[in-house]
Parts: sequence; structure tokens; C-alpha cells
Amino acid sequence: MANRKNKRKNIPIKISAKNPGVSGSCTVVTINDEITFVVDCGSYTDPGSIFKNYEPFDFDPKNIDFALITHAHGDHTGQLPSLYKRGFEGNTYSTVDTKKILTLSLRGNVDILRKEAEELGETVLYDSNDVNETLKNLKTCKFEESFTPYPGIEVTFYKNAHLIGAAIIVVKVSLKGYEDTNIVFTGDYKEENIFFDVNNKLPDSVTKLPTIIVTEATYGNKDSGEIIPVFETDIQTQLKCAKLIVIFAFSLERTQTVIYRLKKMQEVGSLDENVKIFLDGKQAQQFTDLYRYSLDIRPEAKNFLPENFTKISKYETRDGIITANKGKYICITPSGMADHG
Repeated sequence: MANRKNKRKNIPIKISAKNPGVSGSCTVVTINDEITFVVDCGSYTDPGSIFKNYEPFDFDPKNIDFALITHAHGDHTGQLPSLYKRGFEGNTYSTVDTKKILTLSLRGNVDILRKEAEELGETVLYDSNDVNETLKNLKTCKFEESFTPYPGIEVTFYKNAHLIGAAIIVVKVSLKGYEDTNIVFTGDYKEENIFFDVNNKLPDSVTKLPTIIVTEATYGNKDSGEIIPVFETDIQTQLKCAKLIVIFAFSLERTQTVIYRLKKMQEVGSLDENVKIFLDGKQAQQFTDLYRYSLDIRPEAKNFLPENFTKISKYETRDGIITANKGKYICITPSGMADHG
């Protein structure tokens, strides 16, 4: 009987997703009706759902105490400036590399959103002032170093191989009269990355507490190990019968991975170094430079540009370059779905 009286209660926790599907990732967490925070605040990126970005949030940004970011992809961060524009005044927390990427991507979004709003007949989602306000309130934290964004809340970022800077976020909730509880947010999850090493095991201090796991499983049934061999075989096959191969790739991470794989193919002799490789797209080029010079990737992986590699400048066109040169070509270009980058 004494044990029952001394047993502490479970903390009342409400978790709701802005969009349970792909893109537009934003999870709202309310603890004991006292503390409210969001994990990610992303854009809808599918062409058929872009209009949802212009709809009001289904929560009041003024009531949010703080925000956490799992990683820098736009479907997890593209609406952060909208959050501030619509009344959020708290801090947002991310890893160091995530902030470096966001500084580039959010500022680059401003011109894209202006054109998009004109096409849709909408008021622009946010401008440079909103982006600056977001970045001013974006605080960085190192991996595996805990911090307290709010009394009773301890947050720790652990490495996630999905993207450079990506984190599995562990939120430890400690409130008087209740049993301590962890909430673990994975965001998109991946076990390995060619640019950096990851220890996928969470410490016992995390796993031994009662834990709620909020995970995203876009590719949950896909064996990624089969992708690389198919990619390399397709490149070799198409170069036998075509002058030009165009590879559509997201500007962040996918582009850099494709470039790295092409270099590896050259090193083992499965791709002729005389094949010219072009990179199109301003943001893709900027992110590639960021990988090489500013992000925390393995030193031996920083020199990932293949031989015969050229950036297409804003004064050139793909057709013009290819017409002016002889031989075979590979051109890497935005967008990932060939219609909305």
C-alpha cells in the first residue's frame, strides 16, 4: 500500500502533428497544460499542397515557449520565419551545422517565395526581416551537451545520419510530483552517412527512463543499400548510348552525395575522367561550397569534387555549354522532383 501512495504519476503530455504525412513537418507538444513547444516547422513542398503554406497554423504561435529543429531540410524548417512573423517570440534551438545551413537556405528562400506568391496570387509568406528575426533567435547547441530551454525541460541532441547537423532530439521532462519522462524525436532517420560518422546507440540514461518516441518513417520499408549499385550501373549504361545525362537532385545533401559518388566511380575506373561533370543551380553550388569549407564532415571527405567538374555560372546555360563542348557530359541540377526544388 505504501508503494502505491509513493508512486509518482505520469506527466500529462499532448503531442499533435501539423501534418502527419510527408512535408510540412511540425509537431506541437504540450506538457501538463503549462509548457508548449514545437519540434520543426516545415513547408509543404509537394506542388499539390504548396497552398497549405499560406493557411494559418492550427495553433497560436504566441503560445509557443520554444522551438527545436531536428534538421535543416525545408520540409522541416521552411516555415520557421512564418512562425516568428505570426507572433512567436521565443528561442529556436538547433545544432551548429544546422544553423549554418539555415542561414543560407532561409535567405535563399526569400526570392523563391516572392515569385511563388505572385504565381499563386498570395501575399508573400515572409521576407528578409522575418528571416533575420529567425536567425537572431536561433541558438546553437553541441551534440550530447544538454541544455535547459525552459524550467523542467532538459534537451540533448544526438547525431542522426540523415543530414549533416541532423539530430535525434531527446527531451527529458522533470516536473515536481511526476515521474521523469523522455520524449525522443527522430525527424527523418538514417543510420549511415558518407560525410560523417554516427554512433546510433542512445545512452542508458535515455533508454532506462519511460520514453515516448515520435518518429518519421518516409522510407521505413526501403533498403537503401540497393541504391548505390543501381545508380552506378545506370550511369555506365546511359553513357554508352547518350551524350548527356541529366541528374535531378535536391540542392542539399543529395547533390553533394551524387558528386561524391561520381568521384568514387572515377577513382575505381568505372567512370571515365574525360566525362565532363557540370553542377547547375545557385543554391546547389552554395551548399557544395558549404560542405567543403564550413561544415563538420570527415576531413578525408571534404575533397569530394571529381575530375572535370565545373559549376555553371549564372551567365551560362546548360544548352550553351554542351553545344560549345565535345564529348560526353553529366549535368547535376535542381530540383529533386524535376518540378519543384
